[in-house]
Amino acid sequence: MTPPNTRIFIIVEGQSEEAFIKAVIKPAFEINQIYIIPILMETSKGNKGGNITFKRFQKFTQNKINEDKTCFVSTMFDFYGLGHGFPCDEAQKQKDLKDKAQYIENMMLNSINSPRFIPHIQLHELEGLFFSDVEELCKCEPNWNNSLSELQKVRNDFDTPEHINNSSETAPSKRLDKILTNPKYRKTRHAPLIAQHITLDIIEKECQYFHQWLEKLRNLPQL
Repeated sequence: MTPPNTRIFIIVEGQSEEAFIKAVIKPAFEINQIYIIPILMETSKGNKGGNITFKRFQKFTQNKINEDKTCFVSTMFDFYGLGHGFPCDEAQKQKDLKDKAQYIENMMLNSINSPRFIPHIQLHELEGLFFSDVEELCKCEPNWNNSLSELQKVRNDFDTPEHINNSSETAPSKRLDKILTNPKYRKTRHAPLIAQHITLDIIEKECQYFHQWLEKLRNLPQL
């Protein structure tokens, strides 16, 4: 296990990822004295959140690693919607789901000069994790139970939640936007709430690539 008082910064692209990490990952890791700090990355001058370009990721991440020699740095970027400079077209040519993410992660790893960097690309986006248990998802709002059968059908159509695909019509968040009504799914409000209902344990059991990333963080060496 990672030694006491390990600090890990996780660079994120949006407020929903930041809230998710604070709500479910941070408290789970603190039990073992591993301190997770999400950082919302600046995506344009004066603005945080949204589309991330490869150039901005590289500069922001390298600067963070250089300014703090006693921490690790990771990322939680959605595969769906990565910005200019990320090799998404090349990654899509890979046959295996895991290989798609690793193709991008390897490029990220090679662009950062530090053994303290652990890249992670989320398959296909944060909302995919919420299909780990759609019954618990539906408990977050009183009227969402009316959508349970439709959400369950989506889940049943794929091998794992991480396989739910990534087009502008079929990405997990697009499916939630379409299926959930009264109220509509709101990323910053509902993401941490849903994750807390499902629990990190269940999410990791259902989403192995996500689980493997957290295991890497749990087992980092002492600096």
